[in-house]
Formats: sequence, structure tokens, C-alpha cells
Amino acid sequence: MDVGAFGLIVIASVAVALRRHFPIPALLATDAATLGWLLAGYPGRAMTAAPLIACYTVTALRGWRWGLVAVVLNSITATVAVGLPLRTRLLEEPVINAVAVTVAAFALGTAVYWYGEQQAATREKLAREARAREQETLRIAADERVRIAREVHDVCAHSMAAISVQAGAALHVIEQQPGQAIEALTAIKKLSDEGLTEVRAILGTLRGGDEPTPTRSGLHRLDALLETAHAAGLRTELTISGDALPLPRAVDVTAYRIIQESLTNVRRHARARSVVISISYELRQLTLVVRDDGQAKAPHVNGSGHGLRGMRERVAALDGDFSAAPHRAGGFEVRCVLPLPEQA
Repeated sequence: MDVGAFGLIVIASVAVALRRHFPIPALLATDAATLGWLLAGYPGRAMTAAPLIACYTVTALRGWRWGLVAVVLNSITATVAVGLPLRTRLLEEPVINAVAVTVAAFALGTAVYWYGEQQAATREKLAREARAREQETLRIAADERVRIAREVHDVCAHSMAAISVQAGAALHVIEQQPGQAIEALTAIKKLSDEGLTEVRAILGTLRGGDEPTPTRSGLHRLDALLETAHAAGLRTELTISGDALPLPRAVDVTAYRIIQESLTNVRRHARARSVVISISYELRQLTLVVRDDGQAKAPHVNGSGHGLRGMRERVAALDGDFSAAPHRAGGFEVRCVLPLPEQA
């Protein structure tokens, strides 16, 4: 053991210590140190472990292609370093053993590399699934906000429009006909209570459903809706064709909200005297038509209002067809077709 031996030990030790940061230079340094050690005839064979560690590290960090390069380089080093001092042939036991140990280091590094790749792919897959769940949660939340906004708009717009008409009538007759004013105020009280009950039910769903649930909206409440319109001075005519079959809840509520919002728009925008409502029960669809005899005015005519947009969204959610436009015979017509499942 002399200064040269200690120098080779330092080179191999530093290379092994820094192998994860500089795997290729570490491989070259350990091979060179090992080759110099064995050719110089220094005692011991512990130095030959350094190239094996470097070969394993290169394969585990860079993959099997770089691992093959490390195997070839280590095999050449082993053949030269072991074969020359011992004067052995290429296929004799010492050389074969040295190459076999190098291949074993390569195999171990390859296993570790593929395991790391599999773990990384699994983490990426889980991250994609987490992002997809987050996006789906955000989409569902957005859809729920839109749905609640539609419900609040329909309830408040209908109630406020009816209350406005009744309040105007009460102010007009309060001195000459106090009896009619009392009837109008009674109607306002009823409309306010109904609107507050529905809004409370909607807010109850946001709090987790602790609030009592009123009778749900649907075509079974159509008579009360028409009475409210009639009390506001609007003549209504209802035509029902076909067998009134039980409707799915979504279709039932949507049909009721379409008629409710249409009547609200008539009172607010159309200056109409009468409205004709047609409900047609067919085998696989429900057709609604609401037509007034008033004057179509913006946003009643161009569809820029929240009401018409909300109706379109409701119908689109059920894969139905919706149209709202001035009628050729005068007035404004809302028409929608709601598909029905076969069991309906």
C-alpha cells in the first residue's frame, strides 16, 4: 500500500459518494480506479465492489439502456483487470464470475428502475383521477347553483309580478271600492306566503334539508296558478289533450315552471288580456304551448331575459325542444316538447 493505492481509494470513495448526482462520471471513475488497482497489483479485491455499485445506480436512475452501457464497460474492465494479472482466458471462471456479478447488479438496477416507473405512473394516475373528481365536483356545484338560481328566479319573479299587479289594483280602488282592495290585499298575503314557503324550502335544501318541505311544484298545482293569473286580470284558457298519465318528477316540475314563467312574462311584458295554454299528453312526449294576445316586447321577444334563458336550460336538461317567438297571428308563443320515458 502506497500513495497511489490511497489515491485510488479516495477516487473510488468520492465517486461512490456522488454517484446519485453524477452517475455516468461515477461509473467511469470507479471503473478506472478498479482497473488501476488490479493492474498495479495492490492487495485485496474490495475495490471491485465500487463499479458494481455504480452500475446498479446508473441502471436504477437512467434505465436499462444506460444500464447495458454500464454492463459492457464493467465487463471490459473486469476482463482486463482480472484476466491480465491472473493470465486467464476470456471464458475461464474468474472472468465469468466478474461478468456475472455485473449482470446481477444490472438486473437489480433494472428492477428498481421499473418499480420506480410504475410508482410514478400510479401517482400520476391518482393525480389525474383526483383532478377529474375535483372538476366533476366543481361542475356539479355549478349545475346546482344554476338550478337553485332558476328555482329562486321562478318563484320570486312569479310572486313579485302577481303581487305588483294586485298592489296596483288595490291602490286604484282603495277609496272607491274598499272591498276589492281588501280582496287584492288578501291575494297579496296569500302570494307572499306561498312564495316565502317555496323560497324557504329551497334554502332548506342548502342547509341540508332540515326545513319542512312543502307540496312540490307540478301540474297538479296548475289550477292555483291559473287562479292567480285570473285574479291579476288575465283571462286564461286551458286545453288538455290525451290521457293525463303520471309524469316523472323532473318533467312534471319543468312543465309547471315553464307555464309559471310564461304567465309571469305575459304579466310583465306583453300587456295581454288573455292567454291560451295547451297541454298535450302523447306516448313519448309532453307538449306545452303558452300563447298570449299581447305585444311582444324585449326581453320578451329576443330571449335576453333570465326567464327565457332559465326555461331553455330546464328543457335542455331533459333533452327537450324549446322555442319562444312572436306568433304569426299576433302575440307571443312559448312552445316546448319534453320527452317521456316509455314507462310513463
